[in-house]
Amino acid sequence: MSKKYFSLDEANQYIPFLEKELLFLRDQKREISEKYHRLQIVKSHVDHIGINDFADHEVFELECQIEFLHMEYSMHAEAIERHGMKVKEIELGLVDFPAILDGVEVYLCWKLGEGSVSHYHGMEEGFLGRRKIS
Repeated sequence: MSKKYFSLDEANQYIPFLEKELLFLRDQKREISEKYHRLQIVKSHVDHIGINDFADHEVFELECQIEFLHMEYSMHAEAIERHGMKVKEIELGLVDFPAILDGVEVYLCWKLGEGSVSHYHGMEEGFLGRRKIS
């Protein structure tokens, strides 16, 4: 499969989709973290007081919920990647779009909350190397 390159217009058309997906991923990540934290607390209590039916059931339920949340998270992250975009950071909502700018391979760079794609950086640079598209 050949590499997909985005024009600026194409990248900007994906912003509503990305906003929705990134907010979902951010929420999922937080929920996974909360459930994992709860699981550690329950397991810690089990280690101290021993297993009982309630604790055993809660551990099983939390593990199932975490696994399901991970699967949902992966499906949504993969949906973005299938379109050719690269999610760089969930909490900040950083997404890169492979592009050719003035004959050079770059990443168009967008951050959740920005109204449009207006920056780029080199293939080996990251967010700190962002430059305004002229």
